[in-house]
Amino acid sequence: METLWKFKTTEKFNVLKVATLFNQTGLRVIVGGEDGIIRIYDLFTTSGDVKPQALLETKSGPIQSLGVHDVTKFYDQDLIVADSWGMLTIFCNHQIISRQKLSDSSLNHLQICSDQSGSKSIVSSDDSGLVCGNKVSEELWKINLNNRTTIKEPSEQIIVKSLLSVDICDQFSHTSNYVLVADNSEHLHILHEGSIINVLKTPGVVVAMCKGWFMNTTAIGYQAPTNREGAPAASIQENTQVLLGTESGAIYLLHNFTISADEYARVPQIIVSLNPIHLPEYETDLVICAGYFNSLDVFHEGRKIGSFPSPDWISTVDTADIDGDGVTEIVFGCMDNTIQAVKISVT
Repeated sequence: METLWKFKTTEKFNVLKVATLFNQTGLRVIVGGEDGIIRIYDLFTTSGDVKPQALLETKSGPIQSLGVHDVTKFYDQDLIVADSWGMLTIFCNHQIISRQKLSDSSLNHLQICSDQSGSKSIVSSDDSGLVCGNKVSEELWKINLNNRTTIKEPSEQIIVKSLLSVDICDQFSHTSNYVLVADNSEHLHILHEGSIINVLKTPGVVVAMCKGWFMNTTAIGYQAPTNREGAPAASIQENTQVLLGTESGAIYLLHNFTISADEYARVPQIIVSLNPIHLPEYETDLVICAGYFNSLDVFHEGRKIGSFPSPDWISTVDTADIDGDGVTEIVFGCMDNTIQAVKISVT
C-alpha cells in the first residue's frame, strides 16, 4: 500500500466519513469529535498544521456514528449524527434541521435503509439493546432486544455490538432490505420493516460487519438462483454476502441467511471494522480489517494478501475513490489522532 497523505488532529475523535456533503462539490473528510463537534477537512490535506474548513456543532455529546445521505430531499447530501447522549441530529446545508432524543444510553451505530419505493429511513441502536427506525422528524418503530427473554438469561443485559443494512436477493430474485443486528449474547437478529423475522446463533460475539461479494458461490457449495426456465439468474452478485467479525478475531461468512461453519479468516485480536474493497483485477471483493493491532490487513477469499502498518490502533475506517482514478482508496483514523489515506496496490 502507498500513503497518499496523513495528518494529526488536535482533538480526539471516534469516527470519520469520506463523502460529498450538502450542496458542495468534491469529497471531504468528516470527523466526529469527542467534544460533540464535527470537523470537515479538505480531502487533499497534506502533512503539517492542518485546520478544518468548517465546524458543525451538534450541541450534544461525543459523536459515535456518522451517515451521509439525502434524507431530507432539500439538498444533495445530509449529515446524520448519533452520539453518546442518545441524540440523533440531522444537518441540512450546515444547519441542524432535526434533533431527536432516542435513548438515555449512547447511540453507537446507525445505518440508512431504503425501501423498494426509494424512501429512506434511519436505523440506530444504543448500548442498552434498543434499535430504532426513524424518518427525519418522526419515529417509525422501536425494538428493545431485552424484551426478547427467549434468547437471554434473566440477568443478562443485551447490548447491540454491530448494525448493518443490507439488500438480499431471495431464490426468486426478489431483493428486499434487511437490518442485521448483532448482540453480546452471540445472536444475529434479522429485521425487516421494523420486525424481527429471524434470529441466528453466531460462532462468537460479532462486533463488525460488512456487505459485498467475498467468495464465489461454487467455492462455498451454494447453487445460484434460477429463473423460471431453470437457467441461472442474470446476476448472482445480487445475492449479497456479509462478513461477520468477532471479538476473538475470527471472521465468518453469512450467505443466504446461513453462517459458515468454517472461518473465512482470522486476525490476532479484537476486530473494530471490516470494509469491502473492489479492485478491477479481482472477481470478488477484498476486505480491509482493522482492530486492536497496529496494522490494516487485507484479505481476498479468506487469504491474507497484504498488510499496512499504522501508527496506533485504528478506530475508524472509510473508503472512497479519493483521487478520481476509478479505484477505491482507504482513509482511516487512529487512537493517536492520526488520519491517513492509503492506496491499495496488491501484487
